[in-house]
Amino acid sequence: LSKTIILNWRKKVADHAANTELTEWEKVHVEKEYLNQLCDSDKLFRAYGCTLMAFVVTSHYWFALHLGDGKCFAFYDKDACKIWDEPLPWDERCFLNKTTSICANDAYESFRFAYGGHESQPLAIFLGSDGIDDTFCDNESLSDFYIKILKEILFTSEGEVLRSLEEDLPVLSRRGSQDDMSIACIYDEGRLVENIGYILEYQILLVKSRMDASDRRVNELISRKL
Repeated sequence: LSKTIILNWRKKVADHAANTELTEWEKVHVEKEYLNQLCDSDKLFRAYGCTLMAFVVTSHYWFALHLGDGKCFAFYDKDACKIWDEPLPWDERCFLNKTTSICANDAYESFRFAYGGHESQPLAIFLGSDGIDDTFCDNESLSDFYIKILKEILFTSEGEVLRSLEEDLPVLSRRGSQDDMSIACIYDEGRLVENIGYILEYQILLVKSRMDASDRRVNELISRKL
């Protein structure tokens, strides 16, 4: 599967490079190193390098694949005895501005996979680029952000959710990672309705935990001053 994905990606890249002229803006602003790569058939793919995530759900099983940074976040029913987890293993080579990429010569060896039967299928899955998770200090904060989106999905309309993300993500990026942001989501509306109370209880506990941590910090500073 991974080799087939890379092969088809390379064909698309070659076709795009052959049929798309550089804009005047690109000629001026893109670093010369990358412009030279576009003229070298052996290095062409580096200029198009990117990370890749996918999550597939069927009636009998699910599977996911990931190459590079960003995070896959899954939410579960209350019977799963957990609120969320990251079903795909993390790649320790993705650190700061370094990451594995589909353009690497050994990219097919860097894919990570996860899979399971229908009984382990999450009720909602978010795929977020690294611009998203780099904005939040920890996974609890990231889960809180995604829960807010789940609430919007449930209590508003799809169009409203999309408009909200289009408005909010640029602001979030400027305040946080200052990187591009992409989000994809798969969810089971029926199961989300059944478990929203369970999810909201977790979110309330998160808020209380932060308030308690702030109170402890304030008391600590007061005691130092005294």
